[in-house]
Amino acid sequence: MRPCILLSLVTALALEAQAAYNRASSDNIVIYWGQTGGGNQTSLATTCASSGADIVVLSFLTTFFGPGGLPVLNFASHCSEQFPGTNLLKCDAIARGIQTCQDLGVLVLLSLGGAVANVGFSSVAQASGFADTLWDLFGGGSSNTRPFGTVVLNGFDLDIEHGSPEHYTALVTQLQRHFQQSGRTYYMAAAPQCPFPDATLGKVLDEAPFDFVFVQHYNNPSCAIPAGQGFNAGTWQTWAKTAPNTNVQLFVGVPAAPAAAGSGYVDAAAISTAMQQIKSQFGETRLGGVMFWDASFLSGRENVATAVKAKLGSAPAGPPQADNVAAAIATPPPAVPIVPPSSTAPVTTFVYVAGIGPEASPQAALQQASWGDGDGAPCQIEGQMQCRPTGAFATCDHGAWVIRACAPGTACRPAGDSIVCDYAGAPSRNRRKRAGQYMHEHEHLLRRT
Repeated sequence: MRPCILLSLVTALALEAQAAYNRASSDNIVIYWGQTGGGNQTSLATTCASSGADIVVLSFLTTFFGPGGLPVLNFASHCSEQFPGTNLLKCDAIARGIQTCQDLGVLVLLSLGGAVANVGFSSVAQASGFADTLWDLFGGGSSNTRPFGTVVLNGFDLDIEHGSPEHYTALVTQLQRHFQQSGRTYYMAAAPQCPFPDATLGKVLDEAPFDFVFVQHYNNPSCAIPAGQGFNAGTWQTWAKTAPNTNVQLFVGVPAAPAAAGSGYVDAAAISTAMQQIKSQFGETRLGGVMFWDASFLSGRENVATAVKAKLGSAPAGPPQADNVAAAIATPPPAVPIVPPSSTAPVTTFVYVAGIGPEASPQAALQQASWGDGDGAPCQIEGQMQCRPTGAFATCDHGAWVIRACAPGTACRPAGDSIVCDYAGAPSRNRRKRAGQYMHEHEHLLRRT
């Protein structure tokens, strides 16, 4: 009897929410699910059925190459079983949730990265090979260690927030080849921060076709909502007109609650106003909807996602258009590639120390490297981040420092167990999307000394 009761409950909630991705709509709702920074979180199936979500993004695949060369997943308390001899999760309950979501018409993507992640590639071949691994583990391929069993995801999302921008084009291109050859529709997404171009994802966004771009309009006051001077959704709309996939859909990313981000939370009315501004200035053809971080901040409180969906209604986003992804894949890259963001490209970002193991506290790690180390100098702790005396910040990427400048008018400074690019005199913030819950769950590793 219990399975029947649960199925009836999910079905009833689904009829109420009527959530299903619609390419011809500009009011699609995207919700990240998997972490628990906002407290207790509903199951994946219930989230899909009751939150108004049209796309759910599982967060996160945090390490590209773990033990045995397999990736590492982190779904907080939602999954802990591992395949023997690996750190790869085996998530039967999440698999059942994915199936329920897909039965409801909700797309389910897997996000790679997050604020605290061990990501990046040393070569085109390594990136292409990792795409094959993703396909075998989560897509239409085959493997004895599939975290979700026979369930096949609808695609992947890149939430790469630090490290080198190199070789992600090879990753996406190889994934798109698998998509095209499968005969089934898959989706490729990215979640850049709103300063344009994004320091890490800007290169791949200019070189590879994406279906969705979830722009994080928060934690960066210079380009966040409220709509008005500085809110740069128009910049992204202009970029989309000449993107490798000119039918890419852009989503306005916002926090689901004040505590979900360091800054940038706005209510449903402000989000609706911002969306109307985009529609009036740029039309709706490339506007996909609103993205929320994350589901745990929607549970047990007023659901801003459903409120936004109600305010936006079901306004059409223009006639459906065939994606030109296949043409983008077939077209060889230009002889002179688009110049990626350089090591001095401006970026406003709130970053946490990453890659710290139990042997080293964040404060100790921050003190290990010499302030004289320059771009390309050797470093020891993968993913470690530091402020530089110049106001820039550096990331340890594959054994070498990569130095980037903060946005004009901002400078890197310590902020508790983190570093932040911020305006002079700005109050210290102690949260960063996706990092807050990591610090809570790994307090024994990140506690200040």
